[in-house]
Amino acid sequence: MRLSRLFIGRVIQTTTGPIDVTAPILAYASAIQTGISSGAGEVYTNEAGGTLYWYVSTSATPPTIENHKAGTNAVTFGNQVI
Repeated sequence: MRLSRLFIGRVIQTTTGPIDVTAPILAYASAIQTGISSGAGEVYTNEAGGTLYWYVSTSATPPTIENHKAGTNAVTFGNQVI
């Protein structure tokens, strides 16, 4: 399977204190094929304390925020606390 797009987004969740309205910097995003139907991705950010969401699709059209978080039409998706 060949994946054409890897969409990476980040949502900051603040429960106390001021809301962080400055978007983090995402840099050096990369994805590699590690097997016939597997891969690995990596991205660097200048902020911690949030959640990184990933969404892999064969479509050239970026997903909506709702589809991104729910994984609608994704080959694979997920999130990780950073």
